[in-house]
Amino acid sequence: MNITLCDVLHIPHLGANLVSLGALHHQGISVKSFDKGLILSKDNEELFRASLMGLTGTLYHIQSASSVTGTAYLTGGPLSMRLWHRHMGHLSPLTIDSIQHQNLVKGLEITIPHDFDHIYSGCANAKSHRFPFPESSKIRYSKMELVVMDLTGTMSVSTWDGFLYALVVIEVSCRYPVERLLYSKEDTGIAIYDVLAMLER
Repeated sequence: MNITLCDVLHIPHLGANLVSLGALHHQGISVKSFDKGLILSKDNEELFRASLMGLTGTLYHIQSASSVTGTAYLTGGPLSMRLWHRHMGHLSPLTIDSIQHQNLVKGLEITIPHDFDHIYSGCANAKSHRFPFPESSKIRYSKMELVVMDLTGTMSVSTWDGFLYALVVIEVSCRYPVERLLYSKEDTGIAIYDVLAMLER
């Protein structure tokens, strides 16, 4: 059965489609509860069913299509890569392309494949193990109040004299960098002590 919803509001950036039970009631659709959710019908003819979803159990998922063998989802219209990315749990564009080429989703049509050509900020923050350093800061530090350091290694190829690690220390107040090459990670403590002593002079 094909069901057409009229007088709907379109929100392009909404991650899911919402249907109001109150609006359906005003259109003469009756709602009956059963053990797994709701049955919506009109003139004693069942239109579709909706089941509770999520941990809170406050939204109903409309079962508008029966399952199709060999497909993960059943879709109902073409979308851009950006919207597919949001609808499918923020999958990467490469993964969505792979799903499309393997025909894992019936109806997966991408009308604007290059609509998603940058890193989505929400994905970057959600998948990061820690927040990135800010690009700029207005905080003023006094000398040696803040020192930033980073140790890189083990390098796949050593230097000509056998160094395998690189230590970078930056004194934030004047942005003065100091680099040290190390033979092993055990040399890091002594190198940091020497660099800090030099910066304090």
